[in-house]
Amino acid sequence: MSAEDSFYFEKEEPIKSCLLALRDIILSHDEHITAAWKYGMPFFCFQGKMFCYLWVNKKRRQPYLGLVEGKHLEHPDLLAEKRSRMKIMLIDSNEDLPVETIRAVLQEAIDFYRKKPQIKMQNVKFKTVDEFLDFLPPDELRIVEILRQLVLECMPEAEEKLAYNVPYYKMCRNICFIWPASVLWGKQKTYTGVRLGFTNGYLLQDEIDYLDKGDRKQVYWKDFKDTNQIDQELIKAYLYEAMILDQDLALK
Repeated sequence: MSAEDSFYFEKEEPIKSCLLALRDIILSHDEHITAAWKYGMPFFCFQGKMFCYLWVNKKRRQPYLGLVEGKHLEHPDLLAEKRSRMKIMLIDSNEDLPVETIRAVLQEAIDFYRKKPQIKMQNVKFKTVDEFLDFLPPDELRIVEILRQLVLECMPEAEEKLAYNVPYYKMCRNICFIWPASVLWGKQKTYTGVRLGFTNGYLLQDEIDYLDKGDRKQVYWKDFKDTNQIDQELIKAYLYEAMILDQDLALK
């Protein structure tokens, strides 16, 4: 058995099946993608250039897809963590693979390699949070102002910084974000109101299923269409837990 085959077939289930399925998705995505074995792990090349790879996070026992030129990619499911060049997409091997999301990430990477004009994913470009606030329609602005106040009250030491043209809040790493529907990701709105998202929502103890998950494996959120839907005490509890989680993750 080759080293490459051993990497896949010596893994326990469901990680083995997950990795094999990821391999098939990658190789079938474009005829110019080929498999290779580099640095003791399965790599995939696009037109001969290192493109992506598969690995398993040993602490979390969680497979992930790594993108070699990840720093040039903007898909929200990609994580840089402490990497300067590469980004990864974490995969939950106990759930169905998010095939469409994986293919979207692969295609964005291929577009970069081909130097094609990339599809404009956003309808705006802000330099400051004030510019972001000035852009919002009144109904979204009222919701954003309350959520922003709650975040800053619970995490006064957090850094507020724009990413994807919406405010993210970071201490050791990104903790949460506020994303109004009028700031698009893609060509059209996919929801209404304002979204409060937790970047590591899958690690929060959401015993009452308050947060929405969709087909996302890591980022969870709650959408608000009106200020009356904002349960401030409940949201504070989630924010405090997310802040403690951020500190715990920094120690690992």
